[in-house]
Amino acid sequence: MKRLLLICVCALTVFGLRAQITENFSEYTVGGKIAQQAQAMGHDYWTTWSSAPGGAEDGTVASFQGNNVASLVGNNDQVLLLGEETTGEWNLEFDMYVPEGKVGYFNVLADFAAGNSVWAMQVYANATNDGQNTTYAPGMGTLHAGAAAAATFTCGQEEWIHFQVIINLNADLGTFFVNGEQIHQWQWSLGSFGNDNLRKLEAMNIFCDPSANMEFYADNFEFSSNTGSQTLFETTFDEASVDQKLGVLYPEFWTTWSNAPGGAEDAVISSELSSSAPNSAKFAFGNDVVFLTGSQTSGSYTIDFDMYLATGNNGYFNILHNFAGSSSEYGVEIYLNEPTEGTKYTVGGVDYTFSIPFDSWFNVHFDINLDGDWIEFKINDELIGEWQYSLQASNNTVGLRQLSAMDFFPPTNANSLFYVDNFTYTSIGGESYPNIEITPTSISASLAPGQVSNETITASNTGTSIADYFSWITYDDATGATGTATHEIKYCSETLTNNIGFTNGTPIVELGAKYTGGFYGPYMNTEITQVSYFVGDVDITGNYTFRVYGQSAYNVPGEVLAEVVLPSYSLQSWNTVTLPNPVLLTGEDVWVTVSFTQVAGTYPLNFDDGVGSENTDWYRINNGTWSQFHNGENNWGNVMIKATSVGTPIPGTWAAFSGTSYGSILAGSSATYAVALNAAGLGQDTYNATLHVQTNNLENPQFDIPISLNVITSDCNVPTNLVATSNQEVMSIDLTWQYSEEPPSDMATIILEAHDIWGDG
Repeated sequence: MKRLLLICVCALTVFGLRAQITENFSEYTVGGKIAQQAQAMGHDYWTTWSSAPGGAEDGTVASFQGNNVASLVGNNDQVLLLGEETTGEWNLEFDMYVPEGKVGYFNVLADFAAGNSVWAMQVYANATNDGQNTTYAPGMGTLHAGAAAAATFTCGQEEWIHFQVIINLNADLGTFFVNGEQIHQWQWSLGSFGNDNLRKLEAMNIFCDPSANMEFYADNFEFSSNTGSQTLFETTFDEASVDQKLGVLYPEFWTTWSNAPGGAEDAVISSELSSSAPNSAKFAFGNDVVFLTGSQTSGSYTIDFDMYLATGNNGYFNILHNFAGSSSEYGVEIYLNEPTEGTKYTVGGVDYTFSIPFDSWFNVHFDINLDGDWIEFKINDELIGEWQYSLQASNNTVGLRQLSAMDFFPPTNANSLFYVDNFTYTSIGGESYPNIEITPTSISASLAPGQVSNETITASNTGTSIADYFSWITYDDATGATGTATHEIKYCSETLTNNIGFTNGTPIVELGAKYTGGFYGPYMNTEITQVSYFVGDVDITGNYTFRVYGQSAYNVPGEVLAEVVLPSYSLQSWNTVTLPNPVLLTGEDVWVTVSFTQVAGTYPLNFDDGVGSENTDWYRINNGTWSQFHNGENNWGNVMIKATSVGTPIPGTWAAFSGTSYGSILAGSSATYAVALNAAGLGQDTYNATLHVQTNNLENPQFDIPISLNVITSDCNVPTNLVATSNQEVMSIDLTWQYSEEPPSDMATIILEAHDIWGDG
């Protein structure tokens, strides 16, 4: 263990200074061990799987085709340490030669810890592999990246193969090339088989498994930081054949709304018009084509393309924060000469008109800065509009600060027709990361009953990207409910006032309320045992499904803590289910929801006569993005849902937030909020809680700040048999102030004066 730690420290030191490797083994002695020689020369980036340079795992340096190369045979298991990178964009490449009848292999590791390592990707050369079994296949290769056998490729046999991996940790994106040809792109943190969640880069492993017939040479290793811009996708469509489908040609970047490349929704390559001869992409009525940008949450990007719209024709495209079919979240919608909408872009629920040239090619350009949460929209280099990127298109609500896709959709009839050419998608260089710091690191106060102390929390962002933070308080004494007292936890009244339904089809609707620790504080340490929904006078398809979720982000519920199906129900009354496992209230957010399939044209969403506000009216459609009904335009009350808890509460309101306890912080800025410590109604004791602050900072994803409140009571003994001995004489009074503990430091000085109290002065 100690040896492994030292190796990691060395690797970190090297990359803190230069973050670059160039290795062609020209300085090495043929026949000697690779890692053993490397470390003797101060090249601390080479080791072995068991951190044992010079042993059986250590490969040898060989002379092959006139050059020194790494030779991997038998059980050689070589590791190239790349540092513990969590941000930035990195380039990793090398050459491999696989002899006839043999198999080559390498992987890249998100985390290197021998048998507990996290594999980010794995590559087999001259073989196919299904995730378990390796089959010799001359000239073929398999890539596991984001999913098992995510891509296959061709590679020469008995010739050098050039492999390249570009790892964009800011964008959480991996791109794999073979002999200069892009093979696959995936979300880096998904790992080899799609079941990991680590956005990190630490090592590369070249391994020989004799049972899989592995043996190969490796040379010309390069590892460096990409600080400039990178073109993620670029095409003029001229390399394709007429009538080929976009989703078939470019499966890593183009699909359709229904994820059916090659079908009727997919657009075709055309030679009818072009900005750069001879081809362009033709979008006609019936097409619904999606360009995938990856789930980008940080960094800066440009999207640039040429477009042609003939007089009388119309078109439409959008940018999506999240692409999930009918549950997608729209960032902006752009209409071009649409019969009812005209030419406009819609964002924040507001329409903005503009003009375009017809019958000629014009350039469309977007600059998207996710770190600054800002977007610019230009046509022919003229600024059409700019706005806060995370605003949703349909209303003035902040949604996801994420770049997921663009949808190109000819919307209405046979006149819906346009062409696109010279499409480029680029990542702008520069490191992008939030770095959040929270002060103070602990909170404590001593108060007398009835006193309140407001403690200021400061969240500072010293990084280069927007920092997100989300806070909550848990109570250390919340260890389990006792007693049989019942309590209702709800926002709504008992009066059903509004019935709401969705107009399109029969969506799956889930709606409910989020109960924060600050709201259910009077019932802290009790357990939710039942949840109820008031069913109106309309039917649904199938059953009602009740769920209780735990905490995640402030606008997204966490894991399902309980789920109950209600197969039969009563109209115009509360319908209650009992949870299979009670949910303990400790201070974390708890979401209580009900889900059902709406009958077309009905109104099964039930709201009370109150005013809907924060946390009272959450909903989502078809398992999509969570939103709220009250958005500045609509306010239909609170969802008719409630919870019943059982048990004896503990004091759960003595520590509470004053103001908003979550948000986003621009780079170089800070935010402050307060925790109020309130000794009202508390007996003499020490009360403990923990303030949790969750962030999107990979280095410090969560801060846990202890809170301590010492409540002090006192007895003041004042004599009652006071007698004045003479007129206008100052009385002498014996005051005894008794404390069971040290008095608080801010205790006021008490002065008693008596004068002119006997005579008539």
